[in-house]
Amino acid sequence: MKIGFAGLGRMGFAMAQRLLQAGVDLTVWNRTKSKAQDLLDQGAKWAETPLELTENCEILFSMVADDQAVKEMYTSEAGLLQGGLNGKLFIEMSTVHPATIRELAEMICQKGGSLIDSPVSGTVVHAREGSLIALMGGDEESISRAKPVLGTFCKSMKHIGPAGTGMVMKLVLNMPMNIYSYALSEALAIGVKAGIDLKSMLEFIAESPAGIKVLPVKIPAILQATEEVSFDIKGVKKDLANMISAGQFYGVPTPAASITLLSYTTAVADGWGDRDWGAIVPYFIEKVLKM
Repeated sequence: MKIGFAGLGRMGFAMAQRLLQAGVDLTVWNRTKSKAQDLLDQGAKWAETPLELTENCEILFSMVADDQAVKEMYTSEAGLLQGGLNGKLFIEMSTVHPATIRELAEMICQKGGSLIDSPVSGTVVHAREGSLIALMGGDEESISRAKPVLGTFCKSMKHIGPAGTGMVMKLVLNMPMNIYSYALSEALAIGVKAGIDLKSMLEFIAESPAGIKVLPVKIPAILQATEEVSFDIKGVKKDLANMISAGQFYGVPTPAASITLLSYTTAVADGWGDRDWGAIVPYFIEKVLKM
């Protein structure tokens, strides 16, 4: 079976590498070829365009930055949808708006192919370990076809519902964590202004009911003691905007997400967009200390 993979950012690269390690016949594409070089050295083939992936592969993965990148990759002149799609299975793993998934799924179905959305819960570390959780939306036949390949880097695969619902579930998972980061920023800023040591506060919170599972992992990023990025601030900004839009579509108000988005938007504008999302806390504290 020939597998294609489009998008070799941190997460996409780790997934593609797992596929190679499993002995998969893999062809890759990325806007910047240099990011694929390590994979090519390990035996992956190179596609000059997304269209070449469609022409040469049976199952095609995608993991790119946002809705605009997804739409361009599928619908451009040399995009994924320009070749023959009969029997092709597209597995869209980028975290994008659910409406984008529904539109693409319909277009692909009309051409004889199928698409499932399968965003994942976890970090690059989990991808390298093969312990991600896949949140899948699509028809039963396509889900069954995708599972053996997804199992290369996912320990658990959940079928949420029809196309688009996997993406909704990913946004549902992300939103409480994103809002928590903003609430944590406000709380810690008060403590810092009161003269309490930031590291000590983080340790106290992590041990208390106020701590969430991810907090101990994020302490180095909050203390700016690491440059490692598992998911960046601009990515959180995108996810929050998509969740607010989804709320509007379903008639659900999202005031907490809206106020959180303002903080992330300001952080991106101030040049913090490429930092790990845990850095939203020191960003907020620095702003408060300048007041």
